[in-house]
Amino acid sequence: MAAQGPALPCLPFKTKKDMESLRGSAAMIASVLADADDKQRHSQAVLLWLKRLEQVAFDANNVLDELNYEILRREVEYRNQIFKGNKVKKCQKN
Repeated sequence: MAAQGPALPCLPFKTKKDMESLRGSAAMIASVLADADDKQRHSQAVLLWLKRLEQVAFDANNVLDELNYEILRREVEYRNQIFKGNKVKKCQKN
């Protein structure tokens, strides 16, 4: 049976389009935060909202980092399995 490539982790981001959309949203949030910070608004409600938005952006970046790590880990694991399989086949031929 042929080895299959690494599957994406069981997360709501199953397509490249979904991941790009999240990256775009994170970039937009970062821009809004930078603009608001530049204007230095003093409204407590706005400041609270900005703090929450900043946390959401931070969390979204963490999710992207974890997803990228998991994809890379699975790719390495998959390549190691193929390498080990080829090594065993070469030993059996000798």
